Order: sequence, then C-alpha cells, then structure tokens
Amino acid sequence: MKKNLLLLIVTTVFFSCEKDKTNPTVSTSGFIAGQGGIYISNEGGFQSGNSSISYYNPSDQTIKNDLFQNVNGQALGDICQSMNVINGKLYIVVNNSGKIEVCDPLTLKRTTTITGFTSPRYIVTVDVNKAYVSDLFANSISIVNTANNMIQGSIQLTGSTEQMVVSDNKVYVTNSLSDYLFVIDAFTNIITDSILISKGANSIQEDVNGKLWILCGGDYVTTPAAIFRIEPVSKQIEFSQTFAVTDYLNRLCMNSGKDSLYFLFNNVYQMNVTDNTFPSAPFIAASGNSFYGLGINLASNEIYVADAGNFTQEGKVYRYNVSGNLIDDFTVGINPGGFYFLP
Repeated sequence: MKKNLLLLIVTTVFFSCEKDKTNPTVSTSGFIAGQGGIYISNEGGFQSGNSSISYYNPSDQTIKNDLFQNVNGQALGDICQSMNVINGKLYIVVNNSGKIEVCDPLTLKRTTTITGFTSPRYIVTVDVNKAYVSDLFANSISIVNTANNMIQGSIQLTGSTEQMVVSDNKVYVTNSLSDYLFVIDAFTNIITDSILISKGANSIQEDVNGKLWILCGGDYVTTPAAIFRIEPVSKQIEFSQTFAVTDYLNRLCMNSGKDSLYFLFNNVYQMNVTDNTFPSAPFIAASGNSFYGLGINLASNEIYVADAGNFTQEGKVYRYNVSGNLIDDFTVGINPGGFYFLP
C-alpha cells in the first residue's frame, strides 16, 4: 500500500472538513494557456472519480479549476497521477482509471485516449515516437507508440514501477517493491542491469554531473527511508543517508541548473548535488500543513508546494521564490500532487 494512500485513509477517518478561501477565477470558455502557465494535477479521492486539472497563471495570479472537465465536457477520471508533454501533446496519466488522456497543451482539448493499462503512473519519451509508462500493478512497463498513441508492447518487470529518467540511451526505473534500480536499453527494450539500493524507490533525477539521485520510502516495517547518489557508469553509491522506518521521502525535483535538489520529508528540504551530509534544517517548513506535491519552475526556479489539507476537500498550492519566501497561495482541486510548467 502506498504511504500517501495510507495517510489519505487515516486522515479521511479522523479529520473534519475545512473550507479553503476563495481565489480569483476566470472563465474557461475559449481557454488558451499563456506563456509560463502551470498545470496542476489533482489526484482526487481514491475511487471517487473526482480527479481534475487546475491551471495557474503566475503573471496575474489567476486560477482555473476543473479545467479538463470544463473544456471537454466530461470528468477526467480516478486519480490523476502525472503529466508530461511529448511531441507537442500533453499526456495526462490517470492511474486508477487505467488510461492516458492526450490533449492539446494550450487548450487542454482531448485528442485521444490511450487505454489498456493496469494502473499507470508516469510516462517518459525514450526514443523517436516511443515512450515508456510505469505501472503500479502490471508487473511490466508499457511501450507506447506516440505517433499513433497505441500500446505496442511491454517490458516485464516485477513490482511497482514508479518514476523513470532517461540518460545516454538508458532508462533508469525506480521500483517501490524492489531493492533495485533497474536499467533498460531504450533501443532494444531489454533490462540490461540493476543497481542495489533499498526498498520503496519512488523518484529519481539526474544532476548536472550526470549522477543519479534516488529517494526511497522504505516499507514502514523493517526497511528505513533513504536517499542515494549513484555514479551510473561505475554503479557506485557515492552518498547515502538512511532515516527512521516510519519516515517517508518523496517528490524529488531539480532546479534549472541541476545543481540543487528539492524533496519532501514532511517539510521541503534542499541539498546541493555535491553535498555529502543531509541538511540539518528544512528549506521550507510545513508549519502544520500537509505538504503532498512539489514542483520547480525551471524558468524562474520558483518552488511550488501542494498542500493536501485534510485530503477530502480542495487543496492549496504555495508559491515560493528561490530564497524560500512565500509569493502567493491559491486553492486548487482535491489532493494536488503534480505540476507541469509550460515554457
């Protein structure tokens, strides 16, 4: 069971609802995303079918909520997991609905729906007209032809595959139920290697020096949470830090220079990629908020932190500058988890 889902169940039972403040909104009629606009993926409640997409314009601080439904005339589905733009199309991964909605990134108008997944998580482009889609329950990675938006094959990989990063024609795949980071040849679709790390790997980034950073959430039983820096050629672990069994680290992000990393560990933490010690204090304190999502706007290096609140009502997003000072906050959908920053 994913730790965020466990937290969702607990908080749903024990916390009462609280209404967030109203934010400025504008009509979605004839919507066209502006330069520098930001999409927020709101997971919604598990099996509630109320996931959604919000759009935020940082230039005038306006927010449009329920955008996919308002543009396309139907609900997005159950658990909006992640988004990515590939070949000029916005791919919206809807986890529990087992599908990916392909949309125009400027209008959010759906062009097609890719079905046939079990429980998709993340999508990355790995070659010309080819993308990989990780999956929570399929014990495989789906291969998608992005020219015709159809599943054209799969790669068998036991466990729950999560975030992936592509480097030097290799695809590095995290797996939350395995102790290994897996390596796939992007040309042949064959698993060529694996690197022993720890259980619960959920997010991965490549830094400016070509090193791989991985966050592991552990298993809440015997395996603690951990962070790793790996030199991919030698496969040597250059830095690692373990935490308590009850701790959880996730949502690893990089700044535009790829020399600083940010992640959630109850609060927001920041590290330089050359650091060999864990920071003694958080970069942004949660101060009682339920930090759930994290994103870095690479155009400005501003930090966006999603607050799930009580996990049953609308969440909030906090926008910080590079120094960690609050710029703005706004209300979005239920359980905001991911961001896509338009150029």
